[in-house]
Amino acid sequence: MTNNTTPRRPAIAQKWVFQKLLLQLLNNWVWIGLIIVLSLSTAALMNRYTNKVFQTSVQLVKGSNESDANEAAYMFGGGIENSKINMRYERAFISSLPIMKDVAMKLGLDVSYYSKGRIKTSERYGYGPIKVSVDHNSNQIPYGILFTIFSEDSRHFSLQTEDAYWQEKVDGKRFLFGQEARVADFSFMVSLKGPLNTGEWKFRIHTPQDAAQGIRASLGIAEVREGYAYSSKNTVIELSMRSSLPHKDRAILDELVESLRSADIVRKIEQSERTILFIEEQLELIADSMKMIAGQMRSLKLTNKELSSGSATIFGKINTLEEAKTRLVLINRYCDYLEGFILESSEEDLIAPSTFGLDNTVISGLVNQFISLQLEKKELAELGLNSTVFRKEIEQKDRQIEEIEGLILKSIENTQQANEIRIAETNEQIGALFKSARSVLSEEIVYSDYERLYKLNEDVFTMLMDKKTEAGISRASMISDYRTLEPSKTSATPLKPQKRRNYMSGLILGILIPVFFLFFRTLNRNTILSLLELEELVKLPVAGVIGFSQNPRTMTETPQSLVAENFRSLRSNLRFVNGDKNCTVFVVTSSVSAEGKTYISSNLAASMALQGRKSVVVGADMRKPTLHNYFVQEKQDGLSHFLSGQTDFQSIVQPGGIEGFDVIFSGPVPPNPAELLGSDKMKELLVLLKQSYEVIFIDTPPIGLISDAAEVFDLCDSILLVTRQQKTPVSTLQHVDHFLDEKSLTKSMLIFNGVRKGVGYGYYGYGYGYGYGGYYRKGYGYYSEEKKSK
Repeated sequence: MTNNTTPRRPAIAQKWVFQKLLLQLLNNWVWIGLIIVLSLSTAALMNRYTNKVFQTSVQLVKGSNESDANEAAYMFGGGIENSKINMRYERAFISSLPIMKDVAMKLGLDVSYYSKGRIKTSERYGYGPIKVSVDHNSNQIPYGILFTIFSEDSRHFSLQTEDAYWQEKVDGKRFLFGQEARVADFSFMVSLKGPLNTGEWKFRIHTPQDAAQGIRASLGIAEVREGYAYSSKNTVIELSMRSSLPHKDRAILDELVESLRSADIVRKIEQSERTILFIEEQLELIADSMKMIAGQMRSLKLTNKELSSGSATIFGKINTLEEAKTRLVLINRYCDYLEGFILESSEEDLIAPSTFGLDNTVISGLVNQFISLQLEKKELAELGLNSTVFRKEIEQKDRQIEEIEGLILKSIENTQQANEIRIAETNEQIGALFKSARSVLSEEIVYSDYERLYKLNEDVFTMLMDKKTEAGISRASMISDYRTLEPSKTSATPLKPQKRRNYMSGLILGILIPVFFLFFRTLNRNTILSLLELEELVKLPVAGVIGFSQNPRTMTETPQSLVAENFRSLRSNLRFVNGDKNCTVFVVTSSVSAEGKTYISSNLAASMALQGRKSVVVGADMRKPTLHNYFVQEKQDGLSHFLSGQTDFQSIVQPGGIEGFDVIFSGPVPPNPAELLGSDKMKELLVLLKQSYEVIFIDTPPIGLISDAAEVFDLCDSILLVTRQQKTPVSTLQHVDHFLDEKSLTKSMLIFNGVRKGVGYGYYGYGYGYGYGGYYRKGYGYYSEEKKSK
């Protein structure tokens, strides 16, 4: 083979991933459009049939009311006021189970109602033809079971359910509207509010606790730290709910606000009543003491009608000391009560005593904190939650209570020790005064003592009566600390579905899904897709582009087709390969099988014959012969017979169906095809063929798989390497290109076969570079389209 200096392209690394992707997108635009339409249709269905979710909210102001001070602070004359509101406590109080149950039962949320539409079943509230009343004290209640109600006439109805047990109970039974009905141990009543022929209605019964939990689960509680109502003394709390039934949410929030106010007032009234009860107990004790002292004074006057008043000054001092001593004793009595309450761990509420004049702010502050912690712990315990967070909250409250108890006991001990010292000092002073007043009549001393004690008890009694009156007035004028800023309101636009967002998501998904699919398919596909990619992957020049055809005899059966015109363009490009030689020998090979080398050989030879150049195709692929499939003749003696010496030259040459076009079939598969191709008989055959033909095409096995074709490379003028769109592996093609480059087989050319319209960079536009195939257009009479395969 002659080694001419054909220009070679430099090897360029593969860089066609995104070009392939763009090509795939352009070629599959119809499918991409359908996917986008499908995605947008799905978004439209979601927008149409998804329940619209609205947000309903109401804002409360929680203020610190002076009337809400605890008993200890009240009894100590104010104590330490803590106006800061604990939001954790507020959240726990607002969402407490008793309040939630109260709201659920008042609104009848223990029964849910549903109506069946054409496509879906939706929950209804506040309107509908039926109302179900349930006796929750029944022994057997079908909680969670969905019943369908059917109206048989204006007075009777029947029930149906998918639950087998309850269906057996209600099957065949008729019930009266507005009258109590019983099924087993379940008692209920269905009231008819309107005609029941407005569709299929269903209902489901819930336990009061489940109904309360449902409200709690959908209730949002948040502190608002902005707005005209926000201040350091007020806390603005926003209650919100989200659902597809905004009128139901408004009813729940309105009723919840009323329940909160009622519960807050009840709690304050209980505190006031405990205070009044303690005052009354102390008044009873003091009244008994005053009665006893008054009796002693009367007896003394009866027995001693003349009492001297000369010792009034001394006894005035003694009276002052006794008053101070009594106040200290009263403080110690309260300390004993407080110590006993803490040591006995009483479950009752701590009630502060009447300690008028007690100015121990330390004990007052500790008592305030103790009572507040007990209330917070009690509220948390009433919630009945078993989560780890709430258990830790309760444990933290217990630790804080224990710490406060220790501080209170320590303060009590210090206070009592100080008071005992002061009492002892007072007793000494009183004793000294009494010692100085020994000259005074004993009757006067005794009477003055009684008078002093009576006056002291009278003052305490008056003070307690004042406190009782104040507590009564406070109880009568009790108001809640919760105030509503404005009525509950619902958002004007639904939160869900967000139509614009759904349409945008549908559009984006409709684009991304096919893009990613085609991208990953392109990454995983290791085959040649376009001519430009082929030109940059290998150094060989491209002789021509052949379109895809399912007709193996394109040149003879569809000579006016575009593919036939591609062969004419290829024929024109090959006419200058051998210059002025009388005969040109082409070796036609490929990198792998099924790339169309036999198809190219037979049709290209037929094209040469149609031009008047006598041509022949030699089926040198003796391992997997397919040349005979392209012709209607039966198998005759072939190349393997001649090369093995079993027949002569004239016996193997067969007509190709066109004048000037012959073919030599491969013959039976020999055991040594490579050796036969490299034998002298093969050279002899080429000598004989050159004497009779102008163009010789040797159809050899794929060079990328076996080396048989290399045996005849030195016998040819040019090598035609056939590649096929979406079939030729890139790695194998580069290996073949490297092999040809190493062998210095510079007069090798590529043929890009099987190019489909719309796949890759279409082959129409390449006619100008490699012939005139691109010049022809449908409708001008130059060619006719092949019929598409079904």
